[in-house]
Amino acid sequence: MADILSLAAIDDPVLRAAYRHCRSKVRQRDPVEYSIMQLMPPVLRPACWAMWAAFSAADGIADAAGGPLGDRAARLDAWTAALESASS
Repeated sequence: MADILSLAAIDDPVLRAAYRHCRSKVRQRDPVEYSIMQLMPPVLRPACWAMWAAFSAADGIADAAGGPLGDRAARLDAWTAALESASS
């Protein structure tokens, strides 16, 4: 996998760790999707891992059992705000 990250020109150690974490999540939680991603060009895979992890996290919040819809929407808003502040 280190070769894939290098092919995608991902050299920053923090980013490399983040992509490895995303890859691990996809592989553990959705092995079929992970297998499909293996068919993609290696330089695209890290972005796919990250998108899957982000969408999965948002989906988990939206689909969370219990609590009114407004609570889930508030949690999604908080998650979005945290992502936006992390990217600034």
